[in-house]
Amino acid sequence: MIFTGEVTAVCADELYRRLVGGWEERTVPIIQCDIRRGRTEAQLRQLASGLTRVVAEAVGQPIDSIFLVIREMPGFNFVDAGEHVPEYESGPDGRDLAGEEQLRQREARR
Repeated sequence: MIFTGEVTAVCADELYRRLVGGWEERTVPIIQCDIRRGRTEAQLRQLASGLTRVVAEAVGQPIDSIFLVIREMPGFNFVDAGEHVPEYESGPDGRDLAGEEQLRQREARR
C-alpha cells in the first residue's frame, strides 16, 4: 500500500490552539505510532498521510484537526511472541526483509 502526503510539525502553541480553540472545546484525535527506525523520509511521509487520512474518515474529523506522533526506535525495543524484533531492513517496495525472515524462522520451528 502506498500513501502520499506531507508531515507537518506542530509546536506546542499550535497544538494548544487546536485543542482549546479559544473557549470552544474541540475533539482532537491523537495518533501515536511506534515504528522501528530505518524508513526513509518519504516512507514516513506516506505513513503519516495514510494514518491521518484513515483516522479522519473513521472518526469523521477533518485532517487538520488530527495530531500524529511517530516515534522511531531500535528493533530491539520491540518484542513479538517473546522474541526481540530485528532492525528494519528495507527490501523491494519497502518490504521488511529482516522481519519477514524472522517470521519464516518462527514458522519453521512450529
